[in-house]
Amino acid sequence: MNILIVTDIFGLCESTDKLSDVLKKAGHKVFLIDPYDGMRQSFNNESEAYSGFIEYCDHQGYLHIKQQAVVQSKAHLIIGFSAGANALWQLIAQDIVSDKQLMCFYPTRIDKFLTLEANALVDVIFPIREASFEVTDIARIIEQKARTKSITTPFEHGFMNSRSLAFTCEAEAFGVELIQNKLKTL
Repeated sequence: MNILIVTDIFGLCESTDKLSDVLKKAGHKVFLIDPYDGMRQSFNNESEAYSGFIEYCDHQGYLHIKQQAVVQSKAHLIIGFSAGANALWQLIAQDIVSDKQLMCFYPTRIDKFLTLEANALVDVIFPIREASFEVTDIARIIEQKARTKSITTPFEHGFMNSRSLAFTCEAEAFGVELIQNKLKTL
């Protein structure tokens, strides 16, 4: 099965390598999209990574890159993290995702695009809290939409990325298990 991973603001890193390896070992073909055209970055912290993301690509630029990748990869499952999940959520109403399953891990800007209706099956995986909105309120709205569901985790934003302060091995294992369980349903 073809899987497209859309990274967060850190881009390609140890965590994307690890997730990609797990999926490849399970027999899947994995495509990775990042904001930096495949160039690895060495950001020291999330603030530095966000500044680099805005300078190099920004949210609208990432959305454009993402649209092209969705078509080219012929992915059955698309997984987005943070900024990648933001871009992915903005595509949910487009025809290019109508035959796909989407997983949006901790999108920080989803609250700005709640009027969108999904043309694909979408799982939104929230952290326990977000700085820009109340997770329980947004999760409730997501649950009321057709073709979407939400999962609120006990983990902080960025829990799947070892470069994030929120990372824990337990949280990473939880996220990988969610992805593996989704793959069993496809």
